[in-house]
Amino acid sequence: MAASDDVTGGDAPTSPVINSEDDSWWSFRSWLKWCPTSEFDLYKAEKKVLKHVKTKFETKHINTVDGQRIWTLIVNSDKSSKVPLVFVHGFGGGIGLWVQNIDKMSSSRPFYAFDLLGFGRSSRPSFPTDSWQAEDQFVDSIENWRKAINLDRFILAGHSLGAFLACSYSIKYPERVRHVVCIDPWGFPEKPQESEMERRVPMWARAVGSLLKPFNLLAGLRAAGPLGPRLVRRFRPDFQNKFSIFEDDTIYNYIYHCNAQTPSGEIAFKQMQIPWGWAKNPMIKRIRALQSDIPMTFIYGSRSYMNSSMGQSTKYIRNNSQVDVHIVQGAGHHVYAEKPDEFHYIMLKLLKDSCDQSRQYCRFKWIPTSASLLEAAETRIFRYLKAKYEGRFVPISRNQSKLWTVMFHSRYSTRTPFVFVHGFGAGVGLWALNIDSACKQRPLYAFDLLGFGRSSRPTFPKNPAAVEDQFVYSIERWREELKLDKMILVGHSFGGYLVSSYALKYPDRVKKLVLVDPWGFPEKPSNFESRIPLIVRIIANIVLSTTGTMLAVLRAAGPYGNYFVF
Repeated sequence: MAASDDVTGGDAPTSPVINSEDDSWWSFRSWLKWCPTSEFDLYKAEKKVLKHVKTKFETKHINTVDGQRIWTLIVNSDKSSKVPLVFVHGFGGGIGLWVQNIDKMSSSRPFYAFDLLGFGRSSRPSFPTDSWQAEDQFVDSIENWRKAINLDRFILAGHSLGAFLACSYSIKYPERVRHVVCIDPWGFPEKPQESEMERRVPMWARAVGSLLKPFNLLAGLRAAGPLGPRLVRRFRPDFQNKFSIFEDDTIYNYIYHCNAQTPSGEIAFKQMQIPWGWAKNPMIKRIRALQSDIPMTFIYGSRSYMNSSMGQSTKYIRNNSQVDVHIVQGAGHHVYAEKPDEFHYIMLKLLKDSCDQSRQYCRFKWIPTSASLLEAAETRIFRYLKAKYEGRFVPISRNQSKLWTVMFHSRYSTRTPFVFVHGFGAGVGLWALNIDSACKQRPLYAFDLLGFGRSSRPTFPKNPAAVEDQFVYSIERWREELKLDKMILVGHSFGGYLVSSYALKYPDRVKKLVLVDPWGFPEKPSNFESRIPLIVRIIANIVLSTTGTMLAVLRAAGPYGNYFVF
Protein backbone atom coordinates (compact mmCIF):
# COMPACT_ATOMS: atom_id res chain seq x y z
CA MET A 1 0.00 0.00 0.00
CA ALA A 2 1.36 3.42 -0.92
CA ALA A 3 2.45 5.62 1.92
CA SER A 4 0.29 8.49 0.81
CA ASP A 5 -0.01 9.77 4.36
CA ASP A 6 3.76 9.97 4.60
CA VAL A 7 4.40 11.71 1.30
CA THR A 8 5.25 15.02 2.92
CA GLY A 9 7.55 13.57 5.52
CA GLY A 10 6.53 16.50 7.72
CA ASP A 11 7.84 18.94 5.11
CA ALA A 12 4.65 20.05 3.38
CA PRO A 13 4.83 23.79 2.69
CA THR A 14 2.39 25.89 4.64
CA SER A 15 -0.63 26.71 2.51
CA PRO A 16 -1.57 30.40 2.40
CA VAL A 17 -5.19 29.29 2.05
CA ILE A 18 -7.43 29.31 5.14
CA ASN A 19 -9.17 26.15 3.98
CA SER A 20 -6.67 24.06 2.01
CA GLU A 21 -9.45 21.78 0.79
CA ASP A 22 -11.21 24.62 -0.99
CA ASP A 23 -9.63 24.08 -4.40
CA SER A 24 -11.86 26.65 -6.10
CA TRP A 25 -10.66 29.41 -3.73
CA TRP A 26 -7.04 28.36 -4.24
CA SER A 27 -7.46 28.31 -8.03
CA PHE A 28 -8.98 31.80 -7.88
CA ARG A 29 -6.03 33.11 -5.88
CA SER A 30 -3.60 31.39 -8.26
CA TRP A 31 -5.15 33.13 -11.24
CA LEU A 32 -4.63 36.47 -9.53
CA LYS A 33 -0.91 35.87 -9.96
CA TRP A 34 0.62 36.11 -13.41
CA CYS A 35 2.49 32.84 -12.94
CA PRO A 36 0.01 30.55 -11.13
CA THR A 37 2.41 28.44 -9.10
CA SER A 38 3.79 28.09 -5.59
CA GLU A 39 5.62 25.58 -3.43
CA PHE A 40 2.24 24.42 -2.19
CA ASP A 41 1.06 23.82 -5.76
CA LEU A 42 4.15 21.75 -6.44
CA TYR A 43 3.58 19.80 -3.21
CA LYS A 44 0.00 18.98 -4.25
CA ALA A 45 1.01 18.01 -7.79
CA GLU A 46 3.79 15.73 -6.55
CA LYS A 47 1.52 14.11 -3.96
CA LYS A 48 -1.00 13.29 -6.68
CA VAL A 49 1.74 11.71 -8.83
CA LEU A 50 3.19 9.60 -6.02
CA LYS A 51 -0.20 8.17 -5.07
CA HIS A 52 0.42 5.67 -7.87
CA VAL A 53 3.43 4.17 -6.04
CA LYS A 54 2.36 0.95 -4.33
CA THR A 55 5.45 0.44 -2.17
CA LYS A 56 5.61 2.17 1.19
CA PHE A 57 7.96 5.14 1.01
CA GLU A 58 9.04 8.23 2.87
CA THR A 59 9.74 11.71 1.52
CA LYS A 60 11.52 14.46 3.40
CA HIS A 61 14.02 17.28 3.10
CA ILE A 62 17.63 16.32 3.85
CA ASN A 63 19.51 19.25 5.38
CA THR A 64 23.12 19.43 4.20
CA VAL A 65 26.15 21.03 5.81
CA ASP A 66 26.11 23.96 3.39
CA GLY A 67 22.62 24.97 4.48
CA GLN A 68 20.74 23.55 1.48
CA ARG A 69 17.72 21.24 1.58
CA ILE A 70 17.49 18.28 -0.79
CA TRP A 71 14.03 16.80 -1.28
CA THR A 72 14.38 13.02 -1.06
CA LEU A 73 12.27 9.91 -1.56
CA ILE A 74 13.39 6.86 0.44
CA VAL A 75 12.30 3.22 0.18
CA ASN A 76 13.61 0.22 2.17
CA SER A 77 16.29 2.12 4.07
CA ASP A 78 16.31 -0.77 6.56
CA LYS A 79 17.63 -3.25 3.96
CA SER A 80 21.22 -2.32 4.74
CA SER A 81 22.72 -5.60 3.49
CA LYS A 82 22.01 -4.63 -0.12
CA VAL A 83 23.84 -1.98 -2.11
CA PRO A 84 21.56 1.10 -2.29
CA LEU A 85 20.32 2.39 -5.64
CA VAL A 86 20.21 6.18 -6.15
CA PHE A 87 18.27 7.78 -9.03
CA VAL A 88 19.02 11.30 -10.32
CA HIS A 89 16.50 12.97 -12.64
CA GLY A 90 17.26 15.10 -15.69
CA PHE A 91 16.78 18.76 -16.58
CA GLY A 92 13.41 20.18 -15.51
CA GLY A 93 12.43 17.00 -13.69
CA GLY A 94 11.92 15.75 -10.17
CA ILE A 95 11.44 12.58 -8.16
CA GLY A 96 7.86 12.24 -9.47
CA LEU A 97 9.08 11.28 -12.94
CA TRP A 98 10.31 7.94 -11.54
CA VAL A 99 6.74 7.02 -10.53
CA GLN A 100 6.60 4.02 -12.89
CA ASN A 101 9.98 2.69 -11.71
CA ILE A 102 10.00 3.03 -7.93
CA ASP A 103 8.15 -0.19 -7.13
CA LYS A 104 10.39 -2.39 -9.29
CA MET A 105 13.67 -0.68 -8.46
CA SER A 106 13.05 -0.85 -4.72
CA SER A 107 11.84 -4.46 -4.66
CA SER A 108 15.05 -5.88 -3.18
CA ARG A 109 17.25 -3.03 -1.97
CA PRO A 110 17.27 0.46 -0.46
CA PHE A 111 16.17 3.00 -3.05
CA TYR A 112 16.71 6.76 -3.03
CA ALA A 113 15.68 9.48 -5.43
CA PHE A 114 16.16 13.19 -4.87
CA ASP A 115 15.43 16.50 -6.54
CA LEU A 116 18.67 17.99 -7.78
CA LEU A 117 19.77 21.25 -6.18
CA GLY A 118 17.91 24.04 -7.99
CA PHE A 119 15.09 21.76 -9.20
CA GLY A 120 11.81 20.37 -7.89
CA ARG A 121 11.30 20.86 -4.16
CA SER A 122 15.00 21.17 -3.29
CA SER A 123 16.63 24.49 -2.39
CA ARG A 124 17.06 26.91 -5.27
CA PRO A 125 20.28 28.84 -4.55
CA SER A 126 22.33 31.04 -6.85
CA PHE A 127 24.90 29.20 -8.96
CA PRO A 128 28.26 30.51 -10.24
CA THR A 129 28.36 31.74 -13.82
CA ASP A 130 31.45 29.64 -14.57
CA SER A 131 30.49 26.28 -16.09
CA TRP A 132 33.04 24.26 -14.09
CA GLN A 133 32.03 25.89 -10.84
CA ALA A 134 28.32 25.41 -11.55
CA GLU A 135 28.96 21.72 -12.24
CA ASP A 136 31.00 21.49 -9.06
CA GLN A 137 28.15 22.97 -7.02
CA PHE A 138 25.80 20.29 -8.35
CA VAL A 139 28.33 17.52 -7.69
CA ASP A 140 29.26 18.72 -4.20
CA SER A 141 25.57 19.02 -3.30
CA ILE A 142 25.20 15.30 -4.12
CA GLU A 143 28.18 14.50 -1.90
CA ASN A 144 26.79 16.66 0.92
CA TRP A 145 23.46 14.85 0.54
CA ARG A 146 25.24 11.48 0.72
CA LYS A 147 26.98 12.47 3.93
CA ALA A 148 23.77 13.79 5.49
CA ILE A 149 21.82 10.63 4.67
CA ASN A 150 24.78 8.46 5.75
CA LEU A 151 25.31 6.31 2.64
CA ASP A 152 28.63 4.59 2.07
CA ARG A 153 28.73 3.20 -1.47
CA PHE A 154 25.86 3.01 -3.90
CA ILE A 155 24.80 2.38 -7.48
CA LEU A 156 24.29 5.76 -9.13
CA ALA A 157 21.79 6.02 -12.00
CA GLY A 158 21.04 9.30 -13.74
CA HIS A 159 18.89 10.39 -16.66
CA SER A 160 19.99 13.06 -19.16
CA LEU A 161 21.57 15.90 -17.12
CA GLY A 162 21.41 13.57 -14.13
CA ALA A 163 23.60 11.06 -15.99
CA PHE A 164 26.13 13.80 -16.79
CA LEU A 165 26.28 14.78 -13.12
CA ALA A 166 26.44 11.13 -12.03
CA CYS A 167 29.57 10.69 -14.15
CA SER A 168 31.09 13.92 -12.85
CA TYR A 169 30.35 12.82 -9.27
CA SER A 170 31.87 9.38 -9.88
CA ILE A 171 35.06 10.94 -11.24
CA LYS A 172 35.39 13.22 -8.21
CA TYR A 173 34.24 10.72 -5.55
CA PRO A 174 35.08 7.27 -6.99
CA GLU A 175 35.25 5.64 -3.57
CA ARG A 176 31.48 6.18 -3.16
CA VAL A 177 30.26 4.63 -6.41
CA ARG A 178 29.82 0.93 -7.17
CA HIS A 179 28.33 1.28 -10.65
CA VAL A 180 27.33 4.21 -12.89
CA VAL A 181 24.18 3.90 -15.00
CA CYS A 182 23.70 6.54 -17.72
CA ILE A 183 20.09 6.66 -18.93
CA ASP A 184 20.05 8.47 -22.29
CA PRO A 185 22.77 10.84 -21.03
CA TRP A 186 23.17 14.47 -22.01
CA GLY A 187 26.52 16.24 -22.38
CA PHE A 188 28.81 13.52 -23.74
CA PRO A 189 29.60 14.51 -27.36
CA GLU A 190 31.72 17.44 -28.41
CA LYS A 191 30.08 20.11 -30.54
CA PRO A 192 30.67 19.40 -34.26
CA GLN A 193 32.59 21.83 -36.41
CA GLU A 194 30.70 25.07 -37.08
CA SER A 195 30.37 24.32 -40.78
CA GLU A 196 28.70 20.99 -40.03
CA MET A 197 26.40 22.65 -37.52
CA GLU A 198 25.36 25.24 -40.09
CA ARG A 199 24.33 22.51 -42.51
CA ARG A 200 22.16 20.84 -39.86
CA VAL A 201 20.36 23.91 -38.46
CA PRO A 202 18.04 25.95 -40.70
CA MET A 203 18.69 29.69 -41.02
CA TRP A 204 15.41 30.62 -39.33
CA ALA A 205 16.24 28.38 -36.37
CA ARG A 206 19.65 30.00 -35.96
CA ALA A 207 18.04 33.46 -36.03
CA VAL A 208 15.48 32.49 -33.40
CA GLY A 209 18.23 30.87 -31.31
CA SER A 210 20.25 34.09 -31.38
CA LEU A 211 17.23 36.10 -30.21
CA LEU A 212 16.51 33.69 -27.35
CA LYS A 213 20.13 33.26 -26.26
CA PRO A 214 19.96 35.84 -23.42
CA PHE A 215 16.95 34.08 -21.85
CA ASN A 216 16.76 30.99 -19.68
CA LEU A 217 15.56 27.83 -21.37
CA LEU A 218 12.13 27.76 -19.74
CA ALA A 219 11.59 31.51 -19.46
CA GLY A 220 8.73 31.29 -21.96
CA LEU A 221 6.85 28.94 -19.65
CA ARG A 222 6.88 31.53 -16.88
CA ALA A 223 6.33 34.46 -19.23
CA ALA A 224 3.12 32.80 -20.47
CA GLY A 225 1.63 33.30 -17.00
CA PRO A 226 -1.73 31.57 -16.62
CA LEU A 227 -1.32 30.00 -20.06
CA GLY A 228 1.84 28.17 -18.90
CA PRO A 229 0.13 24.90 -17.89
CA ARG A 230 -1.51 24.71 -21.32
CA LEU A 231 1.84 25.27 -23.03
CA VAL A 232 3.29 22.18 -21.34
CA ARG A 233 0.50 20.05 -22.77
CA ARG A 234 0.64 21.74 -26.18
CA PHE A 235 4.37 21.40 -26.70
CA ARG A 236 4.79 17.99 -25.03
CA PRO A 237 1.60 16.03 -25.83
CA ASP A 238 3.76 12.89 -25.90
CA PHE A 239 4.02 12.93 -22.10
CA GLN A 240 0.46 11.61 -21.85
CA ASN A 241 1.58 8.43 -23.64
CA LYS A 242 4.82 8.15 -21.69
CA PHE A 243 2.94 8.34 -18.40
CA SER A 244 -0.18 6.48 -19.47
CA ILE A 245 -1.00 5.60 -15.84
CA PHE A 246 -2.50 9.10 -15.63
CA GLU A 247 -5.76 9.78 -17.45
CA ASP A 248 -5.88 13.49 -16.63
CA ASP A 249 -3.43 16.41 -16.45
CA THR A 250 -1.59 15.08 -13.40
CA ILE A 251 1.81 14.69 -15.07
CA TYR A 252 1.51 18.02 -16.91
CA ASN A 253 0.67 19.87 -13.71
CA TYR A 254 3.65 18.29 -11.97
CA ILE A 255 6.07 19.23 -14.78
CA TYR A 256 4.66 22.74 -14.92
CA HIS A 257 5.00 23.42 -11.20
CA CYS A 258 8.51 21.90 -11.17
CA ASN A 259 9.61 24.46 -13.74
CA ALA A 260 7.46 27.51 -13.06
CA GLN A 261 9.23 28.08 -9.73
CA THR A 262 12.21 30.40 -9.35
CA PRO A 263 14.80 29.33 -11.97
CA SER A 264 17.96 28.16 -10.24
CA GLY A 265 19.18 24.83 -11.57
CA GLU A 266 17.86 26.00 -14.92
CA ILE A 267 20.25 28.97 -14.86
CA ALA A 268 23.12 26.68 -13.83
CA PHE A 269 22.36 24.36 -16.74
CA LYS A 270 22.43 27.33 -19.10
CA GLN A 271 25.96 28.12 -17.87
CA MET A 272 27.00 24.52 -18.55
CA GLN A 273 25.79 24.35 -22.14
CA ILE A 274 26.26 26.20 -25.40
CA PRO A 275 23.64 26.83 -28.12
CA TRP A 276 21.82 23.83 -29.50
CA GLY A 277 22.32 21.82 -26.34
CA TRP A 278 26.02 20.95 -26.41
CA ALA A 279 27.94 20.75 -23.15
CA LYS A 280 30.68 23.33 -22.64
CA ASN A 281 32.78 20.64 -20.97
CA PRO A 282 31.86 17.40 -22.80
CA MET A 283 31.98 14.28 -20.68
CA ILE A 284 33.52 12.18 -23.45
CA LYS A 285 36.73 14.20 -23.09
CA ARG A 286 37.11 13.29 -19.42
CA ILE A 287 35.38 9.95 -18.98
CA ARG A 288 38.83 8.35 -19.12
CA ALA A 289 39.39 9.90 -15.69
CA LEU A 290 36.72 7.67 -14.20
CA GLN A 291 38.39 5.01 -12.07
CA SER A 292 38.86 1.96 -14.28
CA ASP A 293 37.32 -0.53 -11.85
CA ILE A 294 33.95 1.27 -11.72
CA PRO A 295 31.57 -0.40 -14.22
CA MET A 296 29.33 1.69 -16.48
CA THR A 297 26.03 0.89 -18.16
CA PHE A 298 24.42 3.01 -20.88
CA ILE A 299 20.69 2.71 -21.65
CA TYR A 300 19.49 4.57 -24.76
CA GLY A 301 16.16 4.81 -26.54
CA SER A 302 16.38 3.91 -30.22
CA ARG A 303 14.32 7.00 -31.16
CA SER A 304 16.11 9.39 -28.81
CA TYR A 305 17.79 12.55 -30.06
CA MET A 306 20.77 11.78 -27.84
CA ASN A 307 23.83 10.37 -29.59
CA SER A 308 23.92 6.69 -28.64
CA SER A 309 27.35 6.27 -30.27
CA MET A 310 28.79 7.95 -27.17
CA GLY A 311 28.18 4.73 -25.27
CA GLN A 312 30.33 2.80 -27.74
CA SER A 313 32.94 5.58 -27.73
CA THR A 314 33.12 5.34 -23.95
CA LYS A 315 33.50 1.57 -24.25
CA TYR A 316 36.46 2.12 -26.61
CA ILE A 317 38.06 4.76 -24.37
CA ARG A 318 37.62 2.63 -21.24
CA ASN A 319 38.78 -0.56 -22.95
CA ASN A 320 40.15 -1.98 -19.71
CA SER A 321 36.85 -1.46 -17.86
CA GLN A 322 33.35 -2.93 -17.88
CA VAL A 323 31.12 -0.81 -20.12
CA ASP A 324 27.75 -2.14 -21.33
CA VAL A 325 25.54 -0.39 -23.87
CA HIS A 326 21.82 -1.15 -24.29
CA ILE A 327 19.44 0.37 -26.85
CA VAL A 328 15.73 -0.05 -26.14
CA GLN A 329 13.79 -0.31 -29.38
CA GLY A 330 10.86 2.06 -29.80
CA ALA A 331 11.83 4.29 -26.89
CA GLY A 332 12.80 7.93 -27.00
CA HIS A 333 14.70 10.13 -24.56
CA HIS A 334 12.56 9.16 -21.56
CA VAL A 335 13.26 5.47 -22.00
CA TYR A 336 12.48 4.69 -18.34
CA ALA A 337 8.91 5.98 -18.81
CA GLU A 338 8.20 4.97 -22.41
CA LYS A 339 9.36 1.37 -22.09
CA PRO A 340 9.40 0.71 -18.33
CA ASP A 341 9.31 -3.09 -18.64
CA GLU A 342 12.36 -3.21 -20.90
CA PHE A 343 14.11 -0.66 -18.70
CA HIS A 344 13.38 -2.68 -15.56
CA TYR A 345 14.66 -5.88 -17.20
CA ILE A 346 18.03 -4.25 -17.97
CA MET A 347 18.32 -2.67 -14.54
CA LEU A 348 17.35 -5.78 -12.57
CA LYS A 349 19.78 -7.94 -14.54
CA LEU A 350 22.51 -5.36 -13.94
CA LEU A 351 21.81 -5.36 -10.21
CA LYS A 352 21.74 -9.14 -10.01
CA ASP A 353 24.84 -9.80 -12.13
CA SER A 354 27.32 -7.31 -10.84
CA CYS A 355 26.43 -5.16 -7.90
CA ASP A 356 25.95 -7.55 -4.98
CA GLN A 357 28.64 -10.10 -5.71
CA SER A 358 32.28 -10.03 -4.70
CA ARG A 359 32.99 -7.51 -7.35
CA GLN A 360 35.97 -6.52 -9.36
CA TYR A 361 35.60 -3.11 -7.69
CA CYS A 362 36.77 -4.62 -4.41
CA ARG A 363 39.64 -6.57 -5.94
CA PHE A 364 42.75 -6.01 -3.88
CA LYS A 365 45.75 -4.44 -5.59
CA TRP A 366 49.04 -4.05 -3.75
CA ILE A 367 49.86 -0.85 -5.62
CA PRO A 368 46.59 1.16 -5.66
CA THR A 369 47.16 3.11 -8.85
CA SER A 370 46.16 3.12 -12.50
CA ALA A 371 46.29 5.35 -15.56
CA SER A 372 42.73 6.50 -14.88
CA LEU A 373 43.58 7.49 -11.30
CA LEU A 374 46.54 9.53 -12.55
CA GLU A 375 44.30 11.23 -15.09
CA ALA A 376 41.69 11.97 -12.43
CA ALA A 377 44.34 13.48 -10.14
CA GLU A 378 45.65 15.69 -12.94
CA THR A 379 42.13 16.78 -13.89
CA ARG A 380 41.49 17.93 -10.33
CA ILE A 381 44.65 20.04 -10.38
CA PHE A 382 43.88 21.77 -13.68
CA ARG A 383 40.14 22.33 -13.45
CA TYR A 384 40.46 25.53 -11.39
CA LEU A 385 42.91 27.21 -13.72
CA LYS A 386 41.64 30.34 -15.41
CA ALA A 387 43.61 29.76 -18.60
CA LYS A 388 41.88 27.82 -21.37
CA TYR A 389 43.66 24.65 -22.37
CA GLU A 390 43.41 21.39 -24.20
CA GLY A 391 45.26 18.16 -23.60
CA ARG A 392 46.20 15.41 -26.04
CA PHE A 393 48.74 12.70 -26.72
CA VAL A 394 51.30 13.82 -29.30
CA PRO A 395 52.75 10.88 -31.27
CA ILE A 396 56.49 10.59 -31.76
CA SER A 397 58.10 8.13 -34.18
CA ARG A 398 60.57 6.24 -32.04
CA ASN A 399 59.03 3.20 -30.31
CA GLN A 400 55.61 4.43 -31.49
CA SER A 401 55.46 6.43 -28.26
CA LYS A 402 53.29 9.41 -27.33
CA LEU A 403 53.91 12.40 -25.09
CA TRP A 404 51.02 13.68 -23.00
CA THR A 405 50.77 17.40 -23.73
CA VAL A 406 48.74 20.24 -22.29
CA MET A 407 48.45 23.40 -24.39
CA PHE A 408 47.44 26.67 -22.75
CA HIS A 409 46.08 29.39 -24.99
CA SER A 410 47.02 33.06 -24.92
CA ARG A 411 45.80 36.14 -26.74
CA TYR A 412 49.41 36.66 -27.82
CA SER A 413 49.33 33.64 -30.09
CA THR A 414 52.09 34.94 -32.41
CA ARG A 415 54.70 35.20 -29.68
CA THR A 416 57.33 32.53 -29.13
CA PRO A 417 55.75 29.97 -26.81
CA PHE A 418 56.94 28.79 -23.42
CA VAL A 419 57.64 25.07 -23.23
CA PHE A 420 57.76 23.77 -19.65
CA VAL A 421 59.65 20.55 -18.92
CA HIS A 422 59.24 18.99 -15.47
CA GLY A 423 61.85 17.24 -13.36
CA PHE A 424 62.37 13.66 -12.17
CA GLY A 425 59.29 11.84 -10.88
CA ALA A 426 56.92 14.64 -11.83
CA GLY A 427 54.43 15.67 -14.54
CA VAL A 428 52.68 18.63 -16.10
CA GLY A 429 50.49 19.12 -13.02
CA LEU A 430 53.37 20.50 -10.98
CA TRP A 431 53.34 23.67 -13.10
CA ALA A 432 49.77 24.52 -11.99
CA LEU A 433 50.79 27.49 -9.84
CA ASN A 434 52.77 29.08 -12.68
CA ILE A 435 50.51 28.60 -15.69
CA ASP A 436 47.94 31.40 -15.34
CA SER A 437 50.55 34.16 -14.99
CA ALA A 438 52.79 32.74 -17.72
CA CYS A 439 49.87 32.52 -20.18
CA LYS A 440 49.30 36.24 -19.90
CA GLN A 441 52.52 36.78 -21.84
CA ARG A 442 52.52 34.08 -24.53
CA PRO A 443 51.25 30.57 -25.42
CA LEU A 444 52.44 27.78 -23.14
CA TYR A 445 53.03 24.09 -23.70
CA ALA A 446 53.81 21.53 -21.02
CA PHE A 447 54.38 17.83 -21.59
CA ASP A 448 55.16 14.73 -19.57
CA LEU A 449 58.66 13.53 -20.40
CA LEU A 450 58.97 10.16 -22.10
CA GLY A 451 58.74 7.52 -19.37
CA PHE A 452 57.02 9.83 -16.87
CA GLY A 453 53.50 10.94 -16.02
CA ARG A 454 50.91 10.00 -18.62
CA SER A 455 53.37 9.71 -21.50
CA SER A 456 54.44 6.38 -22.97
CA ARG A 457 56.84 4.33 -20.88
CA PRO A 458 59.12 2.50 -23.30
CA THR A 459 62.24 0.48 -22.53
CA PHE A 460 65.35 2.66 -22.51
CA PRO A 461 68.85 1.51 -23.53
CA LYS A 462 71.41 0.84 -20.78
CA ASN A 463 74.02 3.18 -22.22
CA PRO A 464 73.76 6.63 -20.50
CA ALA A 465 74.51 8.58 -23.67
CA ALA A 466 71.89 6.59 -25.60
CA VAL A 467 69.32 7.22 -22.84
CA GLU A 468 69.94 10.97 -22.96
CA ASP A 469 69.73 10.90 -26.75
CA GLN A 470 66.35 9.15 -26.60
CA PHE A 471 64.98 11.83 -24.28
CA VAL A 472 66.33 14.65 -26.47
CA TYR A 473 65.13 13.06 -29.70
CA SER A 474 61.63 12.63 -28.24
CA ILE A 475 61.49 16.37 -27.48
CA GLU A 476 62.51 17.22 -31.05
CA ARG A 477 59.96 14.84 -32.56
CA TRP A 478 57.34 16.40 -30.26
CA ARG A 479 58.27 19.88 -31.53
CA GLU A 480 58.07 18.75 -35.16
CA GLU A 481 54.66 17.16 -34.61
CA LEU A 482 53.29 20.42 -33.14
CA LYS A 483 55.00 22.47 -35.87
CA LEU A 484 56.67 24.85 -33.45
CA ASP A 485 59.46 27.03 -34.78
CA LYS A 486 61.42 28.50 -31.89
CA MET A 487 60.72 27.88 -28.20
CA ILE A 488 61.53 29.37 -24.82
CA LEU A 489 62.49 26.22 -22.95
CA VAL A 490 61.89 26.19 -19.20
CA GLY A 491 63.27 23.13 -17.43
CA HIS A 492 63.26 22.17 -13.77
CA SER A 493 65.82 19.82 -12.20
CA PHE A 494 66.20 16.81 -14.50
CA GLY A 495 64.13 18.72 -17.08
CA GLY A 496 66.69 21.54 -16.90
CA TYR A 497 69.42 19.06 -17.74
CA LEU A 498 67.49 17.69 -20.73
CA VAL A 499 66.53 21.07 -22.21
CA SER A 500 70.20 22.08 -21.96
CA SER A 501 71.16 18.95 -23.86
CA TYR A 502 68.42 19.69 -26.39
CA ALA A 503 69.65 23.28 -26.86
CA LEU A 504 73.17 22.00 -27.55
CA LYS A 505 71.90 19.62 -30.23
CA TYR A 506 69.20 21.85 -31.76
CA PRO A 507 70.32 25.45 -31.06
CA ASP A 508 68.28 26.87 -33.96
CA ARG A 509 65.05 25.80 -32.23
CA VAL A 510 65.70 27.54 -28.91
CA LYS A 511 65.17 31.27 -28.46
CA LYS A 512 65.88 31.29 -24.73
CA LEU A 513 66.78 28.75 -22.07
CA VAL A 514 65.47 29.05 -18.51
CA LEU A 515 66.91 26.59 -15.99
CA VAL A 516 65.06 26.21 -12.69
CA ASP A 517 67.31 24.61 -10.07
CA PRO A 518 68.84 22.31 -12.69
CA TRP A 519 70.23 18.85 -11.95
CA GLY A 520 73.29 17.30 -13.53
CA PHE A 521 75.65 20.23 -13.97
CA PRO A 522 78.47 19.67 -11.44
CA GLU A 523 80.96 16.80 -11.63
CA LYS A 524 81.01 14.30 -8.83
CA PRO A 525 83.57 15.29 -6.15
CA SER A 526 86.34 12.77 -5.52
CA ASN A 527 85.50 12.54 -1.80
CA PHE A 528 81.70 12.50 -2.22
CA GLU A 529 81.03 9.01 -0.82
CA SER A 530 82.99 9.68 2.34
CA ARG A 531 80.52 12.43 3.22
CA ILE A 532 77.57 10.00 3.29
CA PRO A 533 76.99 7.99 6.50
CA LEU A 534 77.87 4.32 6.14
CA ILE A 535 74.36 3.07 6.98
CA VAL A 536 72.84 5.27 4.25
CA ARG A 537 75.32 3.93 1.68
CA ILE A 538 74.55 0.33 2.65
CA ILE A 539 70.77 0.83 2.34
CA ALA A 540 71.15 2.67 -0.97
CA ASN A 541 73.35 -0.07 -2.41
CA ILE A 542 70.86 -2.77 -1.35
CA VAL A 543 67.90 -0.92 -2.87
CA LEU A 544 69.64 -0.08 -6.13
CA SER A 545 71.20 -3.51 -6.54
CA THR A 546 67.90 -5.36 -5.98
CA THR A 547 65.48 -3.01 -7.77
CA GLY A 548 67.67 -0.72 -9.84
CA THR A 549 65.39 2.31 -9.36
CA MET A 550 65.19 5.13 -6.83
CA LEU A 551 61.43 5.05 -6.27
CA ALA A 552 61.15 1.30 -5.88
CA VAL A 553 60.43 1.69 -2.16
CA LEU A 554 57.37 3.79 -3.05
CA ARG A 555 55.93 0.92 -5.07
CA ALA A 556 57.09 -1.77 -2.66
CA ALA A 557 55.13 0.01 0.08
CA GLY A 558 51.91 -0.74 -1.84
CA PRO A 559 48.88 0.89 -0.21
CA TYR A 560 51.19 2.73 2.22
CA GLY A 561 53.05 4.49 -0.59
CA ASN A 562 51.21 7.76 0.06
CA TYR A 563 52.93 8.03 3.44
CA PHE A 564 56.32 8.13 1.70
CA VAL A 565 55.13 11.00 -0.50
CA PHE A 566 53.62 12.96 2.40
